[in-house]
Parts: sequence; structure tokens; C-alpha cells
Amino acid sequence: MDKQDLQTLASTFGTPIFVFDETQLENRVNAIKQIVGNNIHLCYSIKANPFLIPVMQTAIETLEVCSPGELEICATLGVVLPSFLIILL
Repeated sequence: MDKQDLQTLASTFGTPIFVFDETQLENRVNAIKQIVGNNIHLCYSIKANPFLIPVMQTAIETLEVCSPGELEICATLGVVLPSFLIILL
């Protein structure tokens, strides 16, 4: 994503705007994987960013789910159960 892309988004949606570059996110996840190696598996806690589930589901091994609402979001998006880490408090 370059400056022109950001200016187009700002013109289209107004400011302030919060933008995630999925390609950059995947690149950073892959860089972390290179650093930690194959013995450490990454887990993404969806919290307030469930819109990142599709990209994170393919980039990492596990999604952390902490509420029935988060579980429902994952089910709606077709996330398969073996990739969940369910936290019950």
C-alpha cells in the first residue's frame, strides 16, 4: 500500500481512518516465523479485529477465541474447530 492508495482511501471514506495492509501483515507474520522457527506456533487472538480472521487463518496455526460471540464469528467465516484455542474464564 503506497501513499496514493492511502490518499484514495481517505478521500473515499474520510479521516480519521484505520487501515490494515494484509500483504504487510502476512509479510510480518512470515518474518516472525523465520525468527522463531518451526518449534513455536503462533496464535492470533481475534478480540476487536475479527475482520483479520481470513488473512490470519491462512498465516498462522491457531485462533484464540474467548467468547461465544467470537466463536460464532469464526463459525460464520467457516473457521475449522482444530485451529481454535478456546479460553474459558
